[in-house]
Amino acid sequence: MANPASTDSAGRRAPGQIGLVACVAFGVGTTVGGGVFALSGAALNLAGPGAALSYILAATVLVTALNLGPTSLVARAETWIVGIKLAKVPRAIMLTTLVSAAVYLGTVLAMSASGIISFSATGVSQAAENVMGAWGGLLVAFAACLSTLSGANANVLGASEIMLRMVARGDVPPALGRHTSHGHPYVSVLLLGVITVLLVVLRDTTFVVSVANVAAIIAMIVVSAAAAVLGFRKWPGEGARLPLGPVIPLLAVLAAASPSTRR
Repeated sequence: MANPASTDSAGRRAPGQIGLVACVAFGVGTTVGGGVFALSGAALNLAGPGAALSYILAATVLVTALNLGPTSLVARAETWIVGIKLAKVPRAIMLTTLVSAAVYLGTVLAMSASGIISFSATGVSQAAENVMGAWGGLLVAFAACLSTLSGANANVLGASEIMLRMVARGDVPPALGRHTSHGHPYVSVLLLGVITVLLVVLRDTTFVVSVANVAAIIAMIVVSAAAAVLGFRKWPGEGARLPLGPVIPLLAVLAAASPSTRR
């Protein structure tokens, strides 16, 4: 039988682990961020100002704050709603941060090794073809499809969960929260599909992508602002917390609202 005292002690120490996550993410952002920012199609010369400290710091804010602000709220939600043990949340964030770091680092190294100075919107494919040959571009396209499908699946599930919560609060009509006997919210999923199809038919895919990107930026700002409020309140209740109070979420708000995120 587990010792309650030891479990409670581990729970109290867990919020402090988020500080280690912040340090790791900051290091990753500093190392990788400059390359990502310089290679993102901002018409920067890699041999010139693209490697300047200002670009590295700017990208560090984007990579670090935009990730840690929302994930701190996700961690607290998992503790409050799902019931995941507090000590496991920071480790999950650490793991996802390290995996993302490996992907970003590999991308930057490949793009740097390609010998290309100026990249277009398909810069990753350009670099892959130069480094790995013709199949490199196909591999990137396949990975992009998987990433898009994964992101779309997450968005559908997330939107459906939000819809169910809004129905429970009485913010939207109960009909939108209908679900199958297994708990699948088919009405909200169908509604999202109909809206997407209408946008594609009435406009084009570029418009849909633009709307999705703007919505994502707005969501980042809203979530980061909510995290900042919790930071001002000294992170009340149980759950993961960020160091420096509201500083990191506020940086996330500034980063999401900056012109560089809208290029």
